[in-house]
Parts: sequence; structure tokens; C-alpha cells
Amino acid sequence: MKFTPFVATWTVLAVIVLVLALYRNLLALHSDDNLHIATGEEGLIPKQVAFYRVLHRIDRWGEALTIIAVFGGVVLAGVYLFAQLPA
Repeated sequence: MKFTPFVATWTVLAVIVLVLALYRNLLALHSDDNLHIATGEEGLIPKQVAFYRVLHRIDRWGEALTIIAVFGGVVLAGVYLFAQLPA
């Protein structure tokens, strides 16, 4: 059995997870950690809420794709090892 397409697919998925993690960390560098509740800062609140919604969306995709990548890698390794057993 040829494992090349499965390994290539898993590799692409793993790279996507890594790129998504890097993108999330780069976005987080520009976050404003201050809570804007004072008078005159009302204009900053919607921007801050929108920013954290984007981060939350990236986190959900990152968690889901990480679970899929780990599960897929374990299954792929198991199938490979099973295929290597002597008949």
C-alpha cells in the first residue's frame, strides 16, 4: 500500500495548523489588552469586540484542525505499523 498521498495530505494539514497558529500569534501582538470603559473610549469598544471575535474564530478553527491533524497522524502511523507486521 502506498502511503504517499496520505502523508502528503497530513503534511498539508499540519502546515495549515502551523500557519494558523503563527497568524493568530501575529494578530495577538497587535491586540489592545486594556479594558476601555472610560468616557471618550466608547469608539474603541466595538473595534476591540470585533478583534476578539476574529481571534476566537481563529482559535476554534485552530483547535478543530489540530485535533484532526493529531488524530489523522495517529491513525496514519497505526495503519503504517500494522502494514509492516509480518503476514
